[in-house]
Amino acid sequence: PIITKLLGEKNMKDASSLYSEFLMFSCITTMIMAAGVIPIAEDVVQFLYSSKYIDAAPIFRVYVLVDIIRFMSLSLVLSASGKTKLLMKISVGSLLANLILNIILYKALGVIGPSIATLLIMLVSGLLMIHFSATTMGTKIHEILNVKVLLSHLIKITVLCIAEGVLRNILKEFIDNYFVTIVICFGTYFTLACLLFKNKIIHYYTRLNERRF
Repeated sequence: PIITKLLGEKNMKDASSLYSEFLMFSCITTMIMAAGVIPIAEDVVQFLYSSKYIDAAPIFRVYVLVDIIRFMSLSLVLSASGKTKLLMKISVGSLLANLILNIILYKALGVIGPSIATLLIMLVSGLLMIHFSATTMGTKIHEILNVKVLLSHLIKITVLCIAEGVLRNILKEFIDNYFVTIVICFGTYFTLACLLFKNKIIHYYTRLNERRF
């Protein structure tokens, strides 16, 4: 609603600043919540489904990455500015590209191919949405999406995920219960991630709430 109001008032400077802060807040919180599932994918698959689906864990990991992009609300500005035709074009183009790439990567990589195709198309369509959002607000994509800061966050979360994977392997030597493994591993990961990103999350959350007044 706030971005819609700013766009309606043609206040592009404040709209782009708000959208940039929203993207960074969304990136951090979404990555923290979802990335921690990747190192314990086998256990999560067994918990959600059953042990006979454990071979699908690599595909599950890829779709976790897809969901990280999907839940970032990248179409916010385009929706708020009424660019429904552009969104439709991106959606249809993504659908067709995904269909073609699904077939190609399935033949090249097997069953994991379609999930990788979906991830690649989601990345491209996401970047297109950010690009057109920046254009709509009269700015550049690098002014909205701070790649250097984003990569820094990504590296930190990757290190935490690696540590979580190591913890899982150690626990497997002593505990043969996937639910207990999930609770301990994800709980440890999530606690450390919250401590590590606490100040950033509070900073972006505070800035976003300030814009309401």
